[in-house]
Amino acid sequence: MSLRGTFGSLALFVVAASSVSAATITVTNINDSGAGSLRAALAAAAAGDTIAFSAAETGTIPLASTLTVALTVTIQGPGAAALTISGKGNIRVFDVVAGGGLTLSGVTIANGSTTGTGAAIQNAATVAVARSVITGNTAGNGGIANLAGATITVDETTFDTNTATSVGGGALINFGTATLTNSTLSNNAAPINGAAINTQPAGVTTVINCTFVGNVSASIGGATSNLGTTTILDSTFSANQATSGSGIAT
Repeated sequence: MSLRGTFGSLALFVVAASSVSAATITVTNINDSGAGSLRAALAAAAAGDTIAFSAAETGTIPLASTLTVALTVTIQGPGAAALTISGKGNIRVFDVVAGGGLTLSGVTIANGSTTGTGAAIQNAATVAVARSVITGNTAGNGGIANLAGATITVDETTFDTNTATSVGGGALINFGTATLTNSTLSNNAAPINGAAINTQPAGVTTVINCTFVGNVSASIGGATSNLGTTTILDSTFSANQATSGSGIAT
């Protein structure tokens, strides 16, 4: 009798657990921290939750420290022209650590800064970016850094005026798997090896229907530099500059 009772309790627990669904958390201000902020929403989120912004919340979120993403969340901004998340020239904006995951849309990520990799986003897991703007970020390497074993997809996004100061990839340095579609990479800069995209030896980069314009490398690869595997389809290159390989350096 007691054994059947134990199984019955277990069955009730499983049913109750399976009824839990993802929640939507609404950001109600553009403060860096505190109740209603994006930082507070990230801290409160469970895996699979969505963070959205109320229609009235537009402007710039001035970050005092990096936003760390340690579980899988979706952030839906009101539009890249309406909301900017800024590192204020002092810190990396997003750090997506192993075990995390970020689906991000409708925001501008600006003025991130680090001497390492990934001033706007450093990704060690899985990231998807859509309908956003990545601008004014400065890193040793990569406005976005997609680390070894990580995956990133980017769609309908503009990378503009991002700078790498060490090697390359003003917009993106890729050590993992990266796919960019329907996006514009413009006016990015690096001292060498790809002003816009730098693909490292283990990296696999696919670019489809993208525009590269006005990117400048002081050495090779005005637009892209490939040390791994890069596939580029149906894309446009214009006014990119380098001492060698103004469009693509391999």
